[in-house]
Amino acid sequence: MWKTDFAKLQKLSEILHLDDIFSELPSDRNRLILIPHRYLHLFPLHALPLQGFECLLDKFCDGVRYAPSHQLLQLSQRLASQQTSSVKSFFAIQNPTNDLEFSGIEVEVIQHCFDDKQILAQEKATKNNLLYQSPAFFNAEYLHFSCHASFEAPEPLLSPLLLAESVVASDSTERTAENTRDLPWGEKLTLSDIFALNLKQCRLVTLSACETGLTDWHNLTDEYIGLASGFLVAGSPGIVSSLWLVNDLSTCFLMIEFYQNLQPDSTIAKALNEAQRWLRDVTKEGLQQWIEELPCPPGKKLWLQSKLNQASTQPFHSPEHWAAFCTVGN
Repeated sequence: MWKTDFAKLQKLSEILHLDDIFSELPSDRNRLILIPHRYLHLFPLHALPLQGFECLLDKFCDGVRYAPSHQLLQLSQRLASQQTSSVKSFFAIQNPTNDLEFSGIEVEVIQHCFDDKQILAQEKATKNNLLYQSPAFFNAEYLHFSCHASFEAPEPLLSPLLLAESVVASDSTERTAENTRDLPWGEKLTLSDIFALNLKQCRLVTLSACETGLTDWHNLTDEYIGLASGFLVAGSPGIVSSLWLVNDLSTCFLMIEFYQNLQPDSTIAKALNEAQRWLRDVTKEGLQQWIEELPCPPGKKLWLQSKLNQASTQPFHSPEHWAAFCTVGN
């Protein structure tokens, strides 16, 4: 598939004439905003090769971000300008279906980046607890969903983030769900539910799950409906979401590095840019050392390091591991 093949990404770059387009732009621009049309929403345009650079991410050091439409881009900018809180509060949904091997350590490490945090983990992460028993969910500045998800192209409003008591394939190594449409409504947070939320305190929603950045490409209008646009409408100016079925281990590494990069002087797009280029280029030995420095128990460090025993020199160099996630909004 194209997501594992740099040659196919190169071909798409040529079809879009990226080298010609960017040759006309001033060379001192460090950030890029993309508003794709129809099927281009499905591709990791930030990973496309560019003359003189491995990909767009390397040219724009302050990041590449997306918007479903110009209207939603303006909305995200307006939401960001209205926020005044300086409290860094964090709320996470962690492995509600209890079958993601690396979700636990992902959230465990990320929470160390925050003083004010609350985790709704595993069987406690029900829809009722989230919406009716967790005021911290509506007041947090940073929301993190580490769970299963899927995009329902024919009926995007049914696209779910799966919560506790949902059933997924037991042999899945990806953060996706199968046959989610057959699950009871109470076991998932759908796009329809998200549109009704009030998240005006939120600065960032991170959807560490599969297909959370997809939109309804069947729609011929200028508005593209998906989970990311739902959270924009709900009040969060920034979303990190994915374009395909993501690998559990590489997603764990990427998310940890992303949050560690998210300093007060860094934007969401820049922090994700740096994390993606790091995961793409890091060596097996570099990862082993990085794991050694994580704020978690020694046993968990050894467990993570053991997962790399049979890895290649650059185990996550393929775009399938680092290119799925993108910044949407501000």
